[in-house]
Amino acid sequence: MKEKKPFKSKATKKIKQLIVADVQPTPTPSLTLGVVLATPSPTNNLDPISTFEKVNISNIIADCLKEYKQELDEHKKVTYKEMNHLNLFAQEYLSSYAIIGFTLNDEKVCIINMPTPKDEGALVDLLRSTFIDIANNRG
Repeated sequence: MKEKKPFKSKATKKIKQLIVADVQPTPTPSLTLGVVLATPSPTNNLDPISTFEKVNISNIIADCLKEYKQELDEHKKVTYKEMNHLNLFAQEYLSSYAIIGFTLNDEKVCIINMPTPKDEGALVDLLRSTFIDIANNRG
């Protein structure tokens, strides 16, 4: 069986690269008698960010977020199709059923098929007794 990897976005990688790439401190001038007062303080040794750079960074982050949302929407569509195949496969063999669990990305999955009220009652009773049995065996 093919092992699935958790969903990772290309957009988040871009943001991480942006944060790490351009933040480098300026070198502190050597301390001599005439330059002591001109030496920048240790807390302020980064170059100030210009307005253009701030706008550019904001645009890059907005683009990355938009790209991330598109990738996530596409991932959800693929996951939904996969769950739909599972649903069709179960309908071939079971008249009523409930599949409950989590995906590899820790997303909740609940697929339920109860075509008639009679099937619904029977499935609810089965689930209730199953959960009671599980709780009693753990205690």
